[in-house]
Amino acid sequence: MGRYLVIGLATRIAFNKKEAETALESVEKAKNHVTEKYAPLGVYDMTEEEDYVTFKLKDNLLEAELKDFLRDFYSDRLSFGSQSKEGESILSALEKTQTADDILSLANEKSWEHFQFDPYWDYNYVEGKWDEYMKLYIEGIDLSVDGKIMMECTNGLFEYFAFLLREKYKNHLLSKTLHVTISG
Repeated sequence: MGRYLVIGLATRIAFNKKEAETALESVEKAKNHVTEKYAPLGVYDMTEEEDYVTFKLKDNLLEAELKDFLRDFYSDRLSFGSQSKEGESILSALEKTQTADDILSLANEKSWEHFQFDPYWDYNYVEGKWDEYMKLYIEGIDLSVDGKIMMECTNGLFEYFAFLLREKYKNHLLSKTLHVTISG
């Protein structure tokens, strides 16, 4: 089993309180850091338990915005060949969903490469004092999944990154020359 480059929606983010106290001096500082950098409270609900603080993507946001967001995202990211048909298939299935639970159930079915729940996301490390780190445990829905061979064969992901870079730096004429590839 290989490793994949994934673009996805983080549906749940959590951190351990003891790690937060060690790395960032307090749970409150950790909560502030996470809400500023990773999980704004307008997007996530925060709950606190004995050992963990968890941020869960708001159900009403997922229900209200996912379909329109994916329509835009897939029109850019999956705009070529058989991948465009996968995007259309995903959007068609999502039209039949009503609730956040329906959407998450659909992702758990893993019927599509570019729309599936992924239990393998890595941790993000938040650097604290004295070379201490706090792990952010993140899980979510993959929206774009590419292994090295697929990236080399189709160039779809590279074209998407080049498009984003050209848009970001469009005030520079040289941005039109940007190209993304694997070299070596």
